[in-house]
Amino acid sequence: MRFQIAGNFLGLPAITVKVGYDKHGMPIGLQFIGRPWSEATLLHLAYALEVIIVI
Repeated sequence: MRFQIAGNFLGLPAITVKVGYDKHGMPIGLQFIGRPWSEATLLHLAYALEVIIVI
């Protein structure tokens, strides 16, 4: 949560993808922060990561 502030403050696009669970059953997420106007790239990256994790 603490790393969200920098991207939000700077207005950078970001996306978070669930990548698994820790030993206590809590979800683990991976956040990507992109360059300005890189929303499409972030969406493609997140989709590709979700496809890899599901398989």
